Amino acid sequence: MECIGIDVSKNTLEAAIVRKTGDFSEKVLRSHSFNNNTKGLEGLLSWAERTALSPETLFVMEATGTYYELAADFLYNAGMSVVVELPNKIKSFAKSRNVKTKTDKVDAKVIAAYGLHCATRRWKPMTENLAHMRTYIRQTCSLIKERTACKNQLHALEHSANTPEMLKRDLLDRIETLTKYIEKYQGETLRIAAEDGEFYSRAVKVASIKGVSLLTVLAVLCETNGFSLCTNVRQAVSYAGLDISLNDSGTFKSKGRISKRGNARIRYALYLPAITASHYGPESIRKLYSRITDRRPDAKKVAIVAAERKLYTLIYTLWKKNEPFKVL
Repeated sequence: MECIGIDVSKNTLEAAIVRKTGDFSEKVLRSHSFNNNTKGLEGLLSWAERTALSPETLFVMEATGTYYELAADFLYNAGMSVVVELPNKIKSFAKSRNVKTKTDKVDAKVIAAYGLHCATRRWKPMTENLAHMRTYIRQTCSLIKERTACKNQLHALEHSANTPEMLKRDLLDRIETLTKYIEKYQGETLRIAAEDGEFYSRAVKVASIKGVSLLTVLAVLCETNGFSLCTNVRQAVSYAGLDISLNDSGTFKSKGRISKRGNARIRYALYLPAITASHYGPESIRKLYSRITDRRPDAKKVAIVAAERKLYTLIYTLWKKNEPFKVL
C-alpha cells in the first residue's frame, strides 16, 4: 500500500510517496515539490500516476487554514481517496517517532507515514451552499470584531478631553458601514440556507433552543460540515476543542480545562449564546451554571464554558435526531 503525504503551504505543496513494507516500517519512494494551484495539482496527479498510484492510494494532508482546501477538493473530484487531519494529530505522531528535524520534506514523509498507520476517515467536501454560508459567516464574525473595536475606540474618545470631532464622526461612519455589511452578509446567509428546504427545516428545529439563534446554528453546522465526521458526542466535543484536558501525575492534581485543540470558531460562535442560555435557556443549562457558581462564586467564566459545552452537545443531539427542543 502507498500513501502520498502532502505538506501544504500558501504557495507550495511538498509531496512524498511512502510505501508500507512491514507492520511499522515504510520506504520513501519519491518526493517532489509543486505549486499550490490548479496547474501544480495537475502535475502532482500526473507524477503520482507515474510512480505508485492505485485505487488504495491515500492522499493525506493537514488542515492548515484554508490553504489545503484547493488541493483536497481537486484530488477528491479526480476520484482520489483524500484524508485531512488536524495538525496536532500529525504533530503527536511525529513526537511518538522521535522526529526532531522539521522541514517541508520531512513533514511530508511524516504525514505519509501517519496515513499508512493511522488514517481511517476519508475526507468529503462540503456542499457549495455550506461553503458559501461558511465564508459569509466567517466574514461577518470578522466585521463584528472590527465593529466592536471601533465602538471601544469611540467610547474612549468620547470620555477624553479635547478630542477632535472629525475622529468621532469618522468612527461613527465606519461603525455604520460595518453594520450595513454585517446585516447584508447575515441576510445572504439566511437566504442561502433557505434554498435547501430539508437542511433549513432541520436547522430551524435546532434553533428552537431558547437563547440560540438560527445564525448561531448555521455557524456551527458550517464549521462542522453538518457533523459529517462525528459519529458520537465525544467526537463532536473534541472537534470543537471543548473536551476536558487533565494533567495528573503522582500527588499533583491539575484542574480540568478544555483542551482548545479544535475549531475555535465554534467556541466563538457559542460563547454569547451560552451566556444567554445560562440565565434564560434550557433548565439543564441553567442548573449547571448555578451549580458551578454556587460552589465557586469566582468561577463564572468556568461555568459559562461548561454551559457552552452543554449547549453544543444539545445542538449536536437535536441535529442528529432531527428533532426540535422539547421542554420537559
